[in-house]
Amino acid sequence: MFLLKENEKPLDNIKENCGFASILKDVGVIGDSLSSGEFEATNEKGETTYHDMYEYSWPQILENITKTKYINYSRGGMSFKEFYETYANEHHYWNKHQCYIVNLGSNDLFVFNQEVRSVDDINLLDPSKIKIHILDIWVKYYLS
Repeated sequence: MFLLKENEKPLDNIKENCGFASILKDVGVIGDSLSSGEFEATNEKGETTYHDMYEYSWPQILENITKTKYINYSRGGMSFKEFYETYANEHHYWNKHQCYIVNLGSNDLFVFNQEVRSVDDINLLDPSKIKIHILDIWVKYYLS
């Protein structure tokens, strides 16, 4: 777990070049509204609407700073279940990249009430005993 030191203010010390992030040249980002730059608005009927605004997303900001290509496969409301079962295939998103950032889980946990995983699922001494999880599914598609 990452904990801040007492009186630490990490936003007071942001590196303008993102440090070592620029060593990557091709990054795929899979996520939900937290990665898609989603904005909330109100339409003329007073209803709340949601809009993915990729140009304001953190992957786009990192791309601008580092000159690394970020391909954003995110969508507001996305769950890993949806990405895996339909969305990725429908949009041909099983592409290979140098690195992936998987930023899914908020909707899985808080909207669809998926099981919470823990570090107890990991067995560093015998990886064959790791319980099935998102990465197992991703690797299956990535290597096929």
